Formats: sequence, C-alpha cells, structure tokens
Amino acid sequence: MGSLLTADQTFSLWKAVLAILGSVFFLAGTNFVNDFYDHRKGADGPESLGMAGFIQRGLLSPKSVLVAGFACFAAGGGIGIILCLASGWELFFIGVASALAGFLYTGWPLHLAYIGLGEIVVFFFMGPIIVMGASFVQVEEFTWQAFAASLPIAFLVAAILHANNLRDIEVDRKAKKRTVATVIGRKWANREMYLLLGLTYVALVGAWAVGALPWPALVALASLPLVRPIAAIVHAGGNPKKLNLVLYKTAQLHMRFGALMAAGLGLNWLIESLCQGRAGGAWLGGGGGRGGGGRGSPPPPGPPLDGPGPPDSRRRGAPGAPPPGGAGRPPARAGGCPRPAGAPGGGPAVPGVGGDRVSVVGVS
Repeated sequence: MGSLLTADQTFSLWKAVLAILGSVFFLAGTNFVNDFYDHRKGADGPESLGMAGFIQRGLLSPKSVLVAGFACFAAGGGIGIILCLASGWELFFIGVASALAGFLYTGWPLHLAYIGLGEIVVFFFMGPIIVMGASFVQVEEFTWQAFAASLPIAFLVAAILHANNLRDIEVDRKAKKRTVATVIGRKWANREMYLLLGLTYVALVGAWAVGALPWPALVALASLPLVRPIAAIVHAGGNPKKLNLVLYKTAQLHMRFGALMAAGLGLNWLIESLCQGRAGGAWLGGGGGRGGGGRGSPPPPGPPLDGPGPPDSRRRGAPGAPPPGGAGRPPARAGGCPRPAGAPGGGPAVPGVGGDRVSVVGVS
C-alpha cells in the first residue's frame, strides 16, 4: 500500500517489488524465531491451535528453525541495502529496527510478546513503519500522509494478534506469558477487540478527511459488514476452538480490507493519470524525490512559459512571469484530481507507513 500512496507522483516497479520481498523476509524471520522461543518456553505444544509450527509438526529441529529465522533476516537485510543505495540511507535505520523488533518479539533478552508489548510492536512495525518505509522507497522522504494512511492497517493487524491472544488466554497464563488479554481479563479483552475493529474504520475515514488518502480508498468501507460476525463470536465467548474462528475471520477481514484499499489507490492512480494526460508515464522507471523526477524535483528545462519577451519578464514576480509553483498548475494534493477549495485534501500538497504469527498481505 505504501508504494501506491504516491503512484500518481512517481512509481518504480522494481523498488516496490523489493520492498514487498524485504517485508516478507522480515516477517518470515519473525515467525521462525517466534516458533523457536514459543516452543522453548512451552507456549506452543501439540495441542496448540492456529497454524501449526515447523517444530510442533516435527518438520524441523528447533536449531534449524532458529537458523532459518536468521537466514530470512539476512535476506531481508540484503534487500534493504539495495534499497538504501537506490533511495536513501534513512532506510537503514528502519531495516535495523525492524530486524531487532522481529527477533526481540519473542527472542532473548526482551521477549516483548511475553511482557504485554506484542500488540504495540505489531501496531507500529506492521503499520506506520512498513507503510512509511515503502512510501519512502518511492518518493525518498517520510511524510505525514503515509503515517496517517497506515493507521487503518495498523489497527487491523493489531486486532489479528489480539484475536490470537484472546483465544489463548488460558494457555498463555499456564506458560506465564503476559499478554494484554491475560492482564486485563476476558471481559476487557473482548472490549479491546471491538475497539480495534472500530478504530480501523475511524482511521480510514479520518485519513481521507485530512487528505492523506484519496476518496477511492474509501471503497475499503465495503468490508465493514465482515466485522459483525467477528464481534458476535467474541461476544458469545466459548472454548478456544470457537474463538479460533475469530482469528481466522479477522485475518480474512484484513486481506479483504487491504485488497479493497489497494484497489482504491490503484483506481486513484488511473484517475490521476487520465486527468493529467499522462497515463502510462514512466512507471517502470526509477523515479524518486531526490533524483528521479519525483516530489520536489525541478521541472525539466524547456521554453519560457510566457513566450518571447525581455529576460527580466521571466523572473519570479516580474510582469508576465508565471506565478510561484508553475503557470496555471492546479494545487496538488494527496490523490485524485484537483478539488474545489475547502474540500478535504484540497489546496497545496504538504511536501514531505503458529502462536503469534501475523500474516499481512498487501501492506507494502
């Protein structure tokens, strides 16, 4: 999604693909390390629900799983270095922080998921960090628009993890794993689930209202009916097997929400291209804010906009000179064709997101 946020300004396909692959490798590394430490601490066993781990199914030894985790982190880091060279050194800090968070989520010495910080880590690293990083790869700057646009995804990914913890309250207590659900109890954990689902859609509309998302992204609201059956199962309670359906349905909601949001951003890209008369521009090219014709790049050299005349007449502010920002150029905004004054997002653009697995599709 982060790669599509600024597609109407600049889009590099190979950078977007590498950003997705890097994210997948970091996520896979996190899941392998999670398998290793949950097995070691007794949080996962043969009776565990959800996606069975490699260790629990006897497919790999614990040592092999840990090595696979480090290999995935290394692969993700290698892709990150390529993107750093192509887009900017700022990505280095995101890559290092993501690798550390992925390992320390259940790994030594912090075991963040065991001290009630799992949802917070997932919220930030699978929301703002991943979306803003993918956006930076394209425009080579961090923007508040990418942060705001990432929040719906962040709330929904946190809801997936919370659904897992809601199901595993009793198992986690026996393993002395302190999650938010085990600390606040089932009644308040249910309420947290409702809150996370609700905030997903509040954040979506809010991001559009402040101009961080174009109006076509609101098509993700079509997934709202999927929330009701999730809330109904949570409210009814029941044994872990019934609550396992909550995890499945929340992950399904995330996939559909993300697909609709991405489709909306793609539609906005098409609308922008048609409005600006540049459909099929250099979208396979390198683009970028610093050197590829992206946001903040100077216009290409060409004849003066005001035609023949004394040289002084073409200076900024001189009679007959084009106004600041380009002659006749409509105000830019975060997506869509220029809006009337006063509409949300109108006006000038502001220059510039097994046990505990969280499967994120379409975020980058």
